[in-house]
Amino acid sequence: AIELQHPVVVVPRSSVSGEAFVADLGLIEMQNVSSGGWTVALHSMRLDTVAEGDKVGVEGVMSPFLWDVDGGAKITRPLGVLAVEIELQEVRGSMTDAQYGLILAVFSDNLSESRTAFQNESRNTGNSAANTGNTTAGGG
Repeated sequence: AIELQHPVVVVPRSSVSGEAFVADLGLIEMQNVSSGGWTVALHSMRLDTVAEGDKVGVEGVMSPFLWDVDGGAKITRPLGVLAVEIELQEVRGSMTDAQYGLILAVFSDNLSESRTAFQNESRNTGNSAANTGNTTAGGG
């Protein structure tokens, strides 16, 4: 059996934005079953938004729109194809227009953001201009 206690997934609007979609996945319990698949129990999942200027993880600044999400899943591989059945027992929530707009913006902006020259340089060389050690100024 595997137990994960409150893994958190943060999806920022962009690499320079303070806005984000935050998923606290609650308590996740996974167990093998005799048929070769797995059962998954989900407890106390929660989805939040963080608006510009808020800090992720600081008590009271995240705005929940779904909370107390409980459910389960069965994962099997009949005939080599992955099959997932998900059942939610209870979902409670409320979403404002601003949260809805933020969620759409997070996913559209994050997925469409292009790499910057700095990101490409860092990946290609393993260094950034800030940590190359070249700090000499003037005629030296």
